[in-house]
Amino acid sequence: MKRFTFSLENILKYRQSIEAQERELLARALQKEHLEESRAQELAREKYTCLSTYDVHKSNINNMRQQESYLTSLDLRIENQQQQLNQAKSLSNTLRIKVITATSDRKILENLKERHLEEYQLELSRTQQKILDDVGISSYCRKEQWERR
Repeated sequence: MKRFTFSLENILKYRQSIEAQERELLARALQKEHLEESRAQELAREKYTCLSTYDVHKSNINNMRQQESYLTSLDLRIENQQQQLNQAKSLSNTLRIKVITATSDRKILENLKERHLEEYQLELSRTQQKILDDVGISSYCRKEQWERR
């Protein structure tokens, strides 16, 4: 009997490569998400530090205006950073869904390959058993012929 070959092997390899590419894209997106998260936390710490170290009683009107201007710009930066973080999270979620889909597609083909392999092995086993049965029958017949003589 000929060797086992899976007719959809090329498609399986293609789906495996697609899954690997999607996983790589997801890893990059998660890395960017973590970077955006750390930037947002850094801005929040900067604002907290600015607010906690500022003493209203020791400042003049110019310092207060400067402080207010700085806090306003910091709030804008925090808002922009939060938008970038939300975009990064959205991209990560989209890519996560793509990875799940690619993994599912690959597993479908792998399961099909396993079923085909099991069918092949079962057929091979039946063929071998049939050959052994034929050998046993012919051996028995020869033995019977020798005993009759």
